[in-house]
Amino acid sequence: MKKRILLMALLSTPILALVAIFYAIDLGIQNGPAMRAQPVGPGAGDTGGANAIGEWLTGGAEVKMTTQRRGIESKLAEAEGAFESELAAEAAAEQAAPDAAMVEPERLPQGFTIVVRDLSDTSSDERPVFFASNLSGWNPADPRHILEPRSDMRWQIIFDEPLEQDGRVEFKFTLGSWDTVETDAEGENTENRTLPLVDAAFLTNGERPIFEMEVVAFRAAPEGTSVTVQRIDPYRAIDAAGTIRRVQVTGGAGGAFGSVRDLIVWLPEGYDDEVNAERTYPVLYLFDGQHLFETLPRVPGEWRADEAATRLIAAGHIEPIIIVGVPHMDAARIEEYVSFPVVTGLNADGERFARWFDREVTTRVERAFRVDTDRQAIGGASLGAAISMEIIAQHPGRFFGALLESFPVLTSRNDPTVWRPLFDRVSQWPDRVFIGMGGNERGDTDQTQERSAKNQAYVRWARTFGDQLKAKASAPDAVEVVIDPDAVHNEEAWAERFPAALRHLFGR
Repeated sequence: MKKRILLMALLSTPILALVAIFYAIDLGIQNGPAMRAQPVGPGAGDTGGANAIGEWLTGGAEVKMTTQRRGIESKLAEAEGAFESELAAEAAAEQAAPDAAMVEPERLPQGFTIVVRDLSDTSSDERPVFFASNLSGWNPADPRHILEPRSDMRWQIIFDEPLEQDGRVEFKFTLGSWDTVETDAEGENTENRTLPLVDAAFLTNGERPIFEMEVVAFRAAPEGTSVTVQRIDPYRAIDAAGTIRRVQVTGGAGGAFGSVRDLIVWLPEGYDDEVNAERTYPVLYLFDGQHLFETLPRVPGEWRADEAATRLIAAGHIEPIIIVGVPHMDAARIEEYVSFPVVTGLNADGERFARWFDREVTTRVERAFRVDTDRQAIGGASLGAAISMEIIAQHPGRFFGALLESFPVLTSRNDPTVWRPLFDRVSQWPDRVFIGMGGNERGDTDQTQERSAKNQAYVRWARTFGDQLKAKASAPDAVEVVIDPDAVHNEEAWAERFPAALRHLFGR
């Protein structure tokens, strides 16, 4: 029954549709405004005949549709105009304010790498490629900016920290002098180079961008000129006052995980004498250890730690001590020395490094040397001070002394207070703490009001830090703060304050 009803409904639908159409036409003929045409043609009569119906079905509808179409076209034109205006405004805004994701490589916390191909094959181990720039006063043979040869016949230089340079870094490549500066194929001078902007969105996990460049030719140097480059033998004898020994350790953190490095251990005069065979010595662990006892290429100076300790021990101002230099691992330095994400996009692996230091470094030193484990001090400069604090936080009460120089200001975006969480983690500070800071840590030759304010912020931070520690100290002279008004952020400044630090920590 239901199927029959459904079948009848389907069959009757077209018929009902036709009836509806003819009924509508009839109403239109009787009442519609479109049926006012005069009778035309035979048989038209009052109804207008077939012509009137045709006009109603075609002409009148066409007029109505034309009117509607014109309205729609007008609105579309208005929408298109508004859309084009919006696109023009967006383009102007983009031109006025570049994409926020595009950044200057010089400001990247993880730094960048430059790889150079010498198409002229003029460079060699005896004539290496130099990065000459406004970073170093356009020194064409700055030993800090010499490129290292690669196995693929290219040259490479790695900048592993943000560059402290106002404005863009401009540079050229040389073979050690302006007489051997890079040129174009015709031997003409080239424009200064700059690094292209990079899209920070594609630099994941602290990835360091690599810029590959080519040098077409270098200017031919006058006959008889040469450039002497100091190459470092990792197993060379270090010319130092006292005795230097090396202890190999494995491991680390961040990019240095699984690496091998040599601790540089300084022993005071008389350490190997038979009369001192049973004597133990206080020990001072210092980070960035390769800069303590000698000046290396690309570094402005050294701590002169061996000379200072030898002189103070001989004068009786301090007791004989052992100094252990813990070298950093170049590109992995920041990862190892930072224990929380203060540097955007960089892996902070300082906590793991602190555990490695306890497990590997102190264990090896205590087995190899006669160390007084009740008289251990730790310290460093800049990020070396930061990792010292991390280790102190992990081992409360273990260290009797701390040396904290130029607490990391250049990586703190001019706001030293971002390091406050690390401070708060230290539940027990050493009995004796030395804090050093320069009044011109940024090294600004032009002390504008803004730059001066930033340097003053570092000094205030050091004083505030010292006052807070003094309030917790067991003795009024337990904490010493030394501010050198003209000192900058480098090894020379730390060397100048090092004797005062030794006297404070180990003075008799």
